[in-house]
Amino acid sequence: MTMPRTATILLALLSLALVSAAEGERKPKKVRELEKLLIAQEQALTAAEKRKDWPAVEKMLAEDFLEIGGDGNLYTKQKVAEFFPDINLIDYKLSEWQFRRLGPATALVAYRADVNFTFRGQGGPAQFRVATLWAQQPTGQWLVKFHQATPIQPASVQPTPTPAKSE
Repeated sequence: MTMPRTATILLALLSLALVSAAEGERKPKKVRELEKLLIAQEQALTAAEKRKDWPAVEKMLAEDFLEIGGDGNLYTKQKVAEFFPDINLIDYKLSEWQFRRLGPATALVAYRADVNFTFRGQGGPAQFRVATLWAQQPTGQWLVKFHQATPIQPASVQPTPTPAKSE
């Protein structure tokens, strides 16, 4: 009895993998190229953070850049510049990449970041879901307009949805 169920599960997983692969192939070539470019830029941005290379980071951020940090606070480019020297990105792994073209000059890159960092002496290993909104400038350059890092909480401390009250 367990063999047919196992076979059904394996068939479902195989089908899902084939659909995912087909979706990647269905993307127009220009979208696939943009996806590769922006993921590479996202990786370059993180590498510049690890090197503590503010000039490289600054060049990738739009003047009106906004960030919602892992602490829930809102930061401007100027505020990030102020605390940038206090961030020490020791190690990182970026994975689970997602890409969405939102419009002719905007795109979203989302991923998982497993990091080991300190900020003003505090920190350690942490995991985040990250979303970055990239906007193409009139020059053709792509810059970060918005960035959000949401901490991934252990399952035991995730909030439980409260049922809506009926009126």
